[in-house]
Amino acid sequence: MQFNQHQIIAFNAAASLGSFSAAARSLGVTQSSITQHIVKLEAATGARLFERRQAGLEMTPAGRRLHEVTEEIGYLFKLLDERVSEYARLDSGVLRIAATATRPTMEYMRRFRATYPGVKLVFIHASWRECARLLAKREVEVAIMPQPEKPQKLSLKRIEQRHHDAVLHQDHPLADRDEVTLAELAEYPLVIGSVRSFARSRLEAALERHRVTFPEIMHVAASSTAIEAVVHGLGVTVAYPDPQMLPKTLRAVPVRELTERYWVVAACPHDTRDLALVQRFLDVID
Repeated sequence: MQFNQHQIIAFNAAASLGSFSAAARSLGVTQSSITQHIVKLEAATGARLFERRQAGLEMTPAGRRLHEVTEEIGYLFKLLDERVSEYARLDSGVLRIAATATRPTMEYMRRFRATYPGVKLVFIHASWRECARLLAKREVEVAIMPQPEKPQKLSLKRIEQRHHDAVLHQDHPLADRDEVTLAELAEYPLVIGSVRSFARSRLEAALERHRVTFPEIMHVAASSTAIEAVVHGLGVTVAYPDPQMLPKTLRAVPVRELTERYWVVAACPHDTRDLALVQRFLDVID
């Protein structure tokens, strides 16, 4: 089989982005160049790799099988380029970072930029499920997120342990308690964040496990909005009580059924862990 690095890079970009034009933009080349590389790779493999659909490109079964191999090869090419070019000095390039929260991610980005000002940083605020998807699709190099339950093909660096508490207004009848139960909380209106929220997923699992139901629930777009609703006395919520962000009028009270802590991690695909940009970013994390 005859193929080269440029064909593999073009194929991986088209497979990840679902479009020849998007692949061309991401690589800084013309669309015709991408098309030619794909045509030559198809000729080498003897199989069609993409079908054109109205919504974009769709990999054929042969394309999907090939992508399982070329995805890792593509990153090995990139690692090789770093080792033999000026890029390895970290005076250029782009590092894409996704995170479920701005803190402590922005602090890590500040530290990184202070040392490597020539590198362009791209930040994507995403839910924990979206972070996992972005890593799987190779649309970001690093994600700072709750530790995945099944971290296959991911390299993880643990950052800190966190927990979820009931967040109550200081005037709430349960605000001075050392601990509350889900059943006690269920006597009050619940304000709950998006279905993408990690806190919501843990709360719903605990409610199902302990057969507790909240008769009154207000759905909002994000956990920050839920906390704002609690500030205005609209109910209670369950969230990570970030001491730097929690308003002074609120109280965080442990929930008996949610005492298990979880890890926040910096995650990256295991085959990109040794890329210079990724490695240096992980180094700035305490």
